[in-house]
Amino acid sequence: MTNVLLVYPENPKTFWSYEKALEIDGKKSMFPPTGLLTIAGMFPANYNLKLVDMNVTKLKYSDIRDANVVLISAMGIHKQSLEKLIARINKIGTPILVGGPLPTQHFDKIKGEATFFLGEAEAGFIDVVERLASNGYDESMRVVDKRKIFRQITETPMQRFDLLKGTMKKYEVMAVQLTRGCPESCTFCNIGSLFGKETRLKNESMLLAEFDELYKLGWKGSVMIVDDNVAGNQEALMPILKSVETWQVAHKYPFTFFTQASLRIYDNKTLMEQMYLAGFDQVFFGIESPSIDSLKSMAALKNMQGLGAQGQGTQELSAQGKSDAAAFVTLEIQRKLKEIQSKYFKAQAGFIIGFDKDPDNISEMMVELIENSRIGVAMVGPLGVLPDTADFRKYSMAGRLVDSIYTGDSGMFTRHLNFVPHNKEGQVINPDVVTNRVRSVLERVYAPKAYFARTLDYLQHRERKPLFHLPITLKSFASFARSIFNQGIKSSYRREYWKFLWNVFWHNPKDMPDAISYAAVGHHLITVTKQMLKVDDINQNVKSLLLELEISLAEIKQKGRVYVDDNLEKINGRLYVLGKKYSSIKTDIHRIKSDFRLGINRSSLDALEQKYFELFGKRVSVGV
Repeated sequence: MTNVLLVYPENPKTFWSYEKALEIDGKKSMFPPTGLLTIAGMFPANYNLKLVDMNVTKLKYSDIRDANVVLISAMGIHKQSLEKLIARINKIGTPILVGGPLPTQHFDKIKGEATFFLGEAEAGFIDVVERLASNGYDESMRVVDKRKIFRQITETPMQRFDLLKGTMKKYEVMAVQLTRGCPESCTFCNIGSLFGKETRLKNESMLLAEFDELYKLGWKGSVMIVDDNVAGNQEALMPILKSVETWQVAHKYPFTFFTQASLRIYDNKTLMEQMYLAGFDQVFFGIESPSIDSLKSMAALKNMQGLGAQGQGTQELSAQGKSDAAAFVTLEIQRKLKEIQSKYFKAQAGFIIGFDKDPDNISEMMVELIENSRIGVAMVGPLGVLPDTADFRKYSMAGRLVDSIYTGDSGMFTRHLNFVPHNKEGQVINPDVVTNRVRSVLERVYAPKAYFARTLDYLQHRERKPLFHLPITLKSFASFARSIFNQGIKSSYRREYWKFLWNVFWHNPKDMPDAISYAAVGHHLITVTKQMLKVDDINQNVKSLLLELEISLAEIKQKGRVYVDDNLEKINGRLYVLGKKYSSIKTDIHRIKSDFRLGINRSSLDALEQKYFELFGKRVSVGV
């Protein structure tokens, strides 16, 4: 029997990792590795499988040694942890097969000896596993390319949830897949190239079988439908949703669902109502931008469909004395999101800054949209130019690509852009113009007062609650106690926390379980934002001080010993100030939580330490 070890790499700290919220809820990770669980179902019976998700379980030496093949699934965020994992396995000698979005798009940028499977597993991978198990790694098998082979997923087997035995309770959310592919043509998005433009659906019996298995294993709570656009084929989706509703009613609504969809679903109220009845309580929307020019430039027609059809936006604009199209689009998107949140489900949203057509006030427009739409969770980041996209071809032809690997999809603030940005007049602008705009939005929307105000506004205006209600247990009280300790006692924003809970209780005590849950999510978002912006401050201060030290060194070397002797007091005073600034940076670095120190620019810091040594004659290190 062939032993196959399925490994999911360690996730970096990201916007979506929610580790601070998980700490409050007593969990280890948000989701199990859905891809690996799906692949596990494709193996014949003569394979012995073991799953290790490094986010919840320690990977042992014996796990790697006893395996004939190690199979790894990696997302875009996993490059560093994947290379570390490959190096560790290479030392032991077990052959490796790596699949997933990361190798499919960046296999040539990944270090280490491994076979990279490009494309979907349904295209066939068992023969590759057999060859690796029999013959080991061979350079001629470096790449197995099955991209653009998109099989119907009606034959995709059920996930092997049984492999989660002993770890299921460590996850916040279970995950199933209903569709693959997306019919949209957004210029920045690579979903079409990865999974095709056609929306492929499982049949309802397959989906319900996975629900049955989760229910049998004792799962109750949140289940994410891990589709990039669940409503890509609305007509085919409706009967499936009705079957899900029937299943939920029969089982007394054990699950609540969260997914991603385009704003097009607003124009199909029947679909949204059926999603609500099936148990959906949250949907992530790719809003992308409040600017109509930017939306047009990225071909995000999904967010411009039917704007103003009912005339409400025109009336609001008239009342505010506005008439421009940009304000009209913003108000229409706000109106749609507010109605969705009041009647159907809570909205999360993604936003991008850095398009050539972005107006100078894009930050203000984005904050206004987020605040007025009552969006609690908003992922805001710079544009990333991804392979196999229209943007990649455009920027490549114009010579505007800086680095083909985009590292910003974690949702964490970064100063790195992989393209040369332009303003709306077509002129080159400093990358800091784009990243400063991103920073401006983040520090405003995740200020504690702003986050809790939006969340309270949402709770006070929702007309219906989700159909799923998690029973109050001892675990619930333990989570609440951790929330009180971490947010109500330890945190710097405890006043806003208690004010939020009091206002929710005063409005409707039955909303308290949701309020506590949203507060825990806020704890993660507020904490992560605060830490990553502190890291950015340190990087900017290091950059500034490095320049000052270089100028001082150059001046001293140029003017010589006589100048130094004649101006010793002045120079010593200047060096004293520089030394104090350096000490301040060291103090700031040690105050940053260790998880976030990886964001500090190590090369700039090394250069700073070298210049400090040249000036002061002392070798120092801040120990990052």
